[in-house]
Amino acid sequence: MKIFCILMSWVVASILSSCASGRLSESGPSIVEKGGAKLYEFNVGNSRFLMNPINGARLMSWDISQRGEDRSVIYWPKDGPFGENLEKVMGGAPILFPFSGSSFVDGKEGIWKAPSGKIYPMKKHGFANGGKFEIVSCNSDSILLKFVPDDYSKKAYPFDYEFYVSYKFGSNSYIVEMTLVNNGDENLPWGVGYHPYFAMPWNSGETHADYRLSIDCDGAEYVKSDGTFAKAEDFRKYMTFDSPKLASRIHTSLRSGTVKFGPKSGLEDIEIVVNGGLKPPNSATIVTWGRPMESPFWCVEPWIVPPASASKALQSVAPHSRGVFKVEVKL
Repeated sequence: MKIFCILMSWVVASILSSCASGRLSESGPSIVEKGGAKLYEFNVGNSRFLMNPINGARLMSWDISQRGEDRSVIYWPKDGPFGENLEKVMGGAPILFPFSGSSFVDGKEGIWKAPSGKIYPMKKHGFANGGKFEIVSCNSDSILLKFVPDDYSKKAYPFDYEFYVSYKFGSNSYIVEMTLVNNGDENLPWGVGYHPYFAMPWNSGETHADYRLSIDCDGAEYVKSDGTFAKAEDFRKYMTFDSPKLASRIHTSLRSGTVKFGPKSGLEDIEIVVNGGLKPPNSATIVTWGRPMESPFWCVEPWIVPPASASKALQSVAPHSRGVFKVEVKL
């Protein structure tokens, strides 16, 4: 047991990157005050990343300068708030934890059943998106955050755990890692996900019809209001973003950890790479959501499990161990 505790201490230390808790390095990001909120702006190469680290660990926007013009990659509405209630904003890149999508027990939404048989409340997409985080470490191109449990999260997920979110920013990409450390003595179910809102279209004169999704998978589904699923028939025929059949679609049986989308020309693709591009777990999904020909964005979302999976424990973290979900977004 002593050896195990030493090992776990080393694991947590590696997560914290040997930085002092709550301290910013001298070469940290710019601090921007907007709407009474303290935002962190990371400028790396031609890219500018803006986030509210305390409220939901929320990456709010990513803008890049190309050919003398600014392009929005991660969308944030011009009239969106900057401080509280960010979980209600359709924009940025929300963190979904401990479960993605809605949770159900016997067709009833908003609750989930733990392996013990106990039933707990659970909001859609969990509680991290509307929760508080503390800064563990931060420098000019990276930040590490730790979730701070509140009364609701303690009721909904009453376990001994730590949840970390880290960002590493580059000139044409960024990596986000979501890490669950299980300090308890039983398997801990989780279904973390990432929900980026990508600005679309991103070239003048284009519409959603000019953009297509490229994904290597063997199936697709839609979730119904009771948490059951309906098969998406002939889903490969509907891979452009003007199609209503692409909205709220859950892509399953992924063959690859890399997904691409962008103009039909094949130029300027955005790539999402899950866990280094290796074949994802069988439970992993890519969810697409938007309003065809209407919304100024489309969501292409990597989740470690599909919606309505909280009570099924499709993914779990072993006692005194950790689980990691790593997502890279790059141009």
